[in-house]
Amino acid sequence: MSENMFCTHGRLNMKNGKPPLFHLFHHLALRQGALHIRKLPQAGKHSLRRTSAKRNPVAAPQQKNSPPFLTPRFLLRLDGKSGSSPIPEAEAKLRKRTYRGKPIKEKTVQKYLTVVSAVLSDAKRNEIIEKNPARMIDLPDAERKAQEIPTMEEMQKFLSALCYEEPVFQLFYFLAINTGMRRGELCALRWSDVIVTGSYEGYIIVQHSRSTVSGEGVQEGKTKNGRTRTVSMNEEMFSLLRGFCYRKMRLRDEHGIPFPEYIFTKDDGTPIHPDTFSKHLKALFAEIGLPKTYHLHTLRHFFVSTLLHEGVDKNTVADLAGHGDTSFLERTYCHPQMQLKQEAAKRMSNSMFAIPNPELLVS
Repeated sequence: MSENMFCTHGRLNMKNGKPPLFHLFHHLALRQGALHIRKLPQAGKHSLRRTSAKRNPVAAPQQKNSPPFLTPRFLLRLDGKSGSSPIPEAEAKLRKRTYRGKPIKEKTVQKYLTVVSAVLSDAKRNEIIEKNPARMIDLPDAERKAQEIPTMEEMQKFLSALCYEEPVFQLFYFLAINTGMRRGELCALRWSDVIVTGSYEGYIIVQHSRSTVSGEGVQEGKTKNGRTRTVSMNEEMFSLLRGFCYRKMRLRDEHGIPFPEYIFTKDDGTPIHPDTFSKHLKALFAEIGLPKTYHLHTLRHFFVSTLLHEGVDKNTVADLAGHGDTSFLERTYCHPQMQLKQEAAKRMSNSMFAIPNPELLVS
């Protein structure tokens, strides 16, 4: 949305006598295909009609993988002249889509519908449409999948195998376990983000993220919630980081390779692609016999779950993990591991079926 849609003091800029949402719809339409505006004489509302690119040379080509909700055919066919609402049709098309060869989840469908509903509610407030058709859809409850948390024995097995890996992988996965940082946040770490405050003491500033964008390669931006946070280092983290730093300094002194800006780089100083760490870890998990469902984000789950089970308060855990509040932790992580469930069962058994004190049996 461009800045000229708004003017100072929060007042709407009624460009050409039309509300800002109309220009937003027009902008979305031009991004998706060649369209032109027509006036509905009876209703007095605006809609968009597809035309050829030759008649509108400024229109952008249609995007191949855009969600069906964002095409003007579905977003702007709301003038009541086309019969049934386009929203159910868009919902049905979206459910047929796949991501990496698998059907998209119900949660994803509901996220798209939520965005569309918000846009259409704005259109209703601005009297562009009479009602919001997205409000008339009954959605099933999204399935909540419990996170798979490695046991302490599995993590010890993984750490033992990690001793034989290359230093860059040792450091990356060890930081993932001990800080809970996301993959993109780790890949975006700079040496300037590491702050030393004393002997084997310091903290890491987490403020960027590097991720893969379709058609654009690896891009850097802010963290997932857009906030900067700090993570304290323990002695083991400090030692690994210092050793890896010395390695980069030797490459500089002995081979003339400039000291890199980013921490996780190849020997020539170029940043390592984020997918490299994910693929390497999957192969390592398979090699040591851990479940195929484990992935890089599993290390983050282990970090969060372990802190919660060790009694660290939810606000601290949420801040360390980069969550805006504790609600996500409560929905996702606040379930006991099997080991704790077994311990609870033993305690219940001891309480119910413990051998009574003989003194209490004496009348």
